[in-house]
Amino acid sequence: MCLCTHQAQKKERIITEMADNYLEKQYAEYEARKAAWEKERKFGIAKKKTVANAQPTPKVVETEKPAKDQPQQKADNQ
Repeated sequence: MCLCTHQAQKKERIITEMADNYLEKQYAEYEARKAAWEKERKFGIAKKKTVANAQPTPKVVETEKPAKDQPQQKADNQ
């Protein structure tokens, strides 16, 4: 057996172990989420909805103001 082949097999084994560990962790997290969902569904526990900002911010409406340099127009034209 060549040293290169042995090193390649060792790398492959390490990568396979890492992938297996990752998949096992993901599956365990999935099972935990699923169990929590089933418990919630079974007992009818509702999630509390959080509101970031309870009071809406008021809208600011800007009105046009006449410039001080220009004379104001009269409302009734003669």
